[in-house]
Amino acid sequence: MKKVIGYIYSSIVLIAFIFSLNGCIFQKDVTNSRKGFGSLRGSIQSFTTGIIMAKTNFYLLPIDKSSESSFPPILIGPDDNSIKGMTGQDGHFYIRDIPAGDYYLVVNTLYSYTPVVDINNNYMPLIIKVRENENRNLGTIYISYP
Repeated sequence: MKKVIGYIYSSIVLIAFIFSLNGCIFQKDVTNSRKGFGSLRGSIQSFTTGIIMAKTNFYLLPIDKSSESSFPPILIGPDDNSIKGMTGQDGHFYIRDIPAGDYYLVVNTLYSYTPVVDINNNYMPLIIKVRENENRNLGTIYISYP
């Protein structure tokens, strides 16, 4: 009788293990963008204070390569064609279905708009490259705030 119970228990454990693998390995990745588009994920933090930018609005600003100075002198906020998003309570974000191209990520910081900066390149605005069919994790990216 103990052997039968042992076999039943082992079978149940094996079946549960196989179903857990099905969820991890065989399930389609639902986070991918549509074919021909990319996606971005990451979190936004202030490099000056260490504040995590929770529930913060932002948008992607396409880089105009035909202009001599690609970064606009004045940021007036998103327009109707902008790709907009908001960080979660933990400062993380996820955007999908982004057309391939180069972008600046601009954050709404209370009364102004502030670009995400490259802390390894003299705090210049960070150029974010979105490629077709790429699910890119930016990790933690930084803004100057406040």
